Amino acid sequence: MRVAIPELYGKVNPHFGQSTNFSIIDLNNSEIVGMKTISAHGLQHKYDQTAQLLQANQVDVVLAGKINKKCFNTLKNYGFLVISGVDGDIISAAIAYAQGELINYEYNCSRKERCRPA
Repeated sequence: MRVAIPELYGKVNPHFGQSTNFSIIDLNNSEIVGMKTISAHGLQHKYDQTAQLLQANQVDVVLAGKINKKCFNTLKNYGFLVISGVDGDIISAAIAYAQGELINYEYNCSRKERCRPA
Protein backbone atom coordinates (compact mmCIF):
# COMPACT_ATOMS: atom_id res chain seq x y z
CA MET A 1 0.00 0.00 0.00
CA ARG A 2 1.25 3.46 -0.86
CA VAL A 3 0.43 6.43 1.37
CA ALA A 4 0.93 10.13 0.59
CA ILE A 5 1.34 12.66 3.38
CA PRO A 6 1.74 16.43 2.87
CA GLU A 7 5.05 17.19 4.54
CA LEU A 8 6.43 20.25 6.29
CA TYR A 9 9.75 19.85 8.14
CA GLY A 10 9.20 16.14 8.75
CA LYS A 11 5.68 16.60 10.09
CA VAL A 12 2.21 16.41 8.58
CA ASN A 13 1.55 19.79 6.98
CA PRO A 14 -1.46 21.17 8.89
CA HIS A 15 -2.78 22.85 5.72
CA PHE A 16 -3.07 20.39 2.83
CA GLY A 17 -3.64 23.06 0.18
CA GLN A 18 -0.35 24.82 0.95
CA SER A 19 1.81 21.71 0.66
CA THR A 20 4.84 21.90 -1.60
CA ASN A 21 6.13 18.40 -0.76
CA PHE A 22 4.57 15.01 -0.17
CA SER A 23 6.15 12.04 1.53
CA ILE A 24 5.26 8.86 -0.34
CA ILE A 25 5.50 5.87 1.97
CA ASP A 26 5.23 2.22 0.98
CA LEU A 27 3.73 0.00 3.68
CA ASN A 28 3.68 -3.77 4.00
CA ASN A 29 1.34 -4.54 6.89
CA SER A 30 2.57 -2.10 9.55
CA GLU A 31 6.15 -1.92 8.29
CA ILE A 32 7.59 0.89 6.18
CA VAL A 33 9.36 -0.69 3.21
CA GLY A 34 10.06 2.43 1.15
CA MET A 35 9.88 6.19 1.31
CA LYS A 36 10.50 9.13 -1.00
CA THR A 37 9.60 12.81 -1.19
CA ILE A 38 7.99 14.35 -4.25
CA SER A 39 7.65 18.03 -5.05
CA ALA A 40 4.28 19.67 -5.54
CA HIS A 41 5.82 23.10 -6.03
CA GLY A 42 3.38 25.34 -7.88
CA LEU A 43 0.38 23.10 -7.17
CA GLN A 44 -0.83 24.84 -4.01
CA HIS A 45 -4.65 24.94 -4.05
CA LYS A 46 -4.67 23.21 -7.46
CA TYR A 47 -6.58 20.16 -6.35
CA ASP A 48 -6.95 18.34 -9.67
CA GLN A 49 -3.26 18.72 -10.49
CA THR A 50 -2.27 17.57 -7.00
CA ALA A 51 -4.53 14.53 -7.34
CA GLN A 52 -3.00 13.76 -10.74
CA LEU A 53 0.50 13.99 -9.26
CA LEU A 54 -0.43 11.56 -6.49
CA GLN A 55 -2.14 9.26 -8.99
CA ALA A 56 0.99 9.25 -11.18
CA ASN A 57 2.92 8.12 -8.09
CA GLN A 58 0.48 5.22 -7.57
CA VAL A 59 -0.80 6.47 -4.20
CA ASP A 60 -3.67 4.58 -2.54
CA VAL A 61 -4.26 6.62 0.62
CA VAL A 62 -3.85 10.30 1.48
CA LEU A 63 -3.30 11.28 5.12
CA ALA A 64 -3.92 14.97 5.73
CA GLY A 65 -3.99 17.53 8.50
CA LYS A 66 -6.68 20.09 7.73
CA ILE A 67 -8.35 19.85 4.34
CA ASN A 68 -11.33 21.66 2.87
CA LYS A 69 -14.41 20.05 1.38
CA LYS A 70 -13.53 20.81 -2.26
CA CYS A 71 -10.06 19.31 -1.98
CA PHE A 72 -11.34 16.32 0.00
CA ASN A 73 -13.99 15.57 -2.62
CA THR A 74 -11.54 16.02 -5.50
CA LEU A 75 -9.17 13.47 -3.99
CA LYS A 76 -12.05 11.06 -3.32
CA ASN A 77 -13.21 11.45 -6.93
CA TYR A 78 -9.75 10.36 -8.07
CA GLY A 79 -10.20 7.19 -6.03
CA PHE A 80 -8.07 7.94 -2.98
CA LEU A 81 -9.00 7.00 0.55
CA VAL A 82 -8.58 10.33 2.39
CA ILE A 83 -8.12 10.57 6.15
CA SER A 84 -7.86 14.06 7.64
CA GLY A 85 -7.19 15.34 11.12
CA VAL A 86 -3.77 13.68 11.13
CA ASP A 87 -0.86 15.40 12.85
CA GLY A 88 2.61 14.71 14.18
CA ASP A 89 5.63 13.33 12.39
CA ILE A 90 5.35 11.59 9.02
CA ILE A 91 6.66 8.19 10.12
CA SER A 92 4.37 7.97 13.16
CA ALA A 93 1.36 8.98 11.06
CA ALA A 94 2.07 6.30 8.45
CA ILE A 95 2.54 3.60 11.09
CA ALA A 96 -0.60 4.70 12.96
CA TYR A 97 -2.55 4.36 9.71
CA ALA A 98 -1.06 0.94 8.99
CA GLN A 99 -2.02 -0.22 12.48
CA GLY A 100 -5.60 1.03 12.10
CA GLU A 101 -5.20 3.72 14.75
CA LEU A 102 -6.43 6.71 12.73
CA ILE A 103 -10.06 7.80 12.77
CA ASN A 104 -11.48 8.34 9.28
CA TYR A 105 -12.52 12.00 9.35
CA GLU A 106 -13.80 13.78 6.28
CA TYR A 107 -12.94 17.38 5.47
CA ASN A 108 -12.34 19.41 8.60
CA CYS A 109 -12.04 23.07 7.74
CA SER A 110 -14.17 25.61 5.98
CA ARG A 111 -13.64 28.86 4.13
CA LYS A 112 -14.65 30.69 7.33
CA GLU A 113 -11.95 28.89 9.36
CA ARG A 114 -9.41 29.47 6.58
CA CYS A 115 -7.86 26.10 7.52
CA ARG A 116 -5.54 27.55 10.09
CA PRO A 117 -3.85 25.15 12.50
CA ALA A 118 -5.54 24.90 15.88
